[in-house]
Amino acid sequence: DGGVIVQYMGGKARIAKHIVSSIMSDTPLRERWFEPFVGGGNVMEHAAPHFHECIGADAHPDLILMWQAVTNGWLPPDIDREMYRDLRHADPSALRGFVGFGASFGGKWFGGYGVSPRDGELWRQSARTIARQAQVFMRHRVKFVQSEFGSYDPPPRTVVYCDPPYYGTTSYSTGQFDYQYFYEKLIEWSDSGCAVYVSEYQIPESVPCELIWERSKNVSLNSASNSRHA
Repeated sequence: DGGVIVQYMGGKARIAKHIVSSIMSDTPLRERWFEPFVGGGNVMEHAAPHFHECIGADAHPDLILMWQAVTNGWLPPDIDREMYRDLRHADPSALRGFVGFGASFGGKWFGGYGVSPRDGELWRQSARTIARQAQVFMRHRVKFVQSEFGSYDPPPRTVVYCDPPYYGTTSYSTGQFDYQYFYEKLIEWSDSGCAVYVSEYQIPESVPCELIWERSKNVSLNSASNSRHA
């Protein structure tokens, strides 16, 4: 098993269950699930009930501090614009992790205090999502670790789901991303006996892969571009 691509265009909150379902239909492995780009935890939320062990990693310190706090019962407080401004240049913390992503437009790291005409301040919706996810992650003892990509090699028979920064699109919040190294690690993990899955717009021909699911949708990246079609 391994070297398989999950390809789709758009966000994950509404399609995470389809991603997990497609992966589970493609591999019988259920021992361990590993995400080196756990991000907002949407895919992990759907995967956790089906695996004996789940590990969510990410290079972003604030994000992992937030998830570690959430699995210990922490939930974010009310947020306002002043707090948003103050936390932008504060030290890493669980609260800063929530505010930087959860209160920002489009979930982009401190990309602007998010307010929707329909839903109001975006942090409120994010807080409800976090509360729901917290119950799943605590119940299934999901482990969250801060880790640069490639610094942890999953053991054989691990299902690896990668949601990297898409090539040629928005930048990586923790700096430049080495795509050549990324694909080399995927092949290495697949050769070691892991079942490796990737969400991407495109993948080099040199990487052996197979499409198992795809979907196109409208995506909104910022307040000035709310009708981009991918």
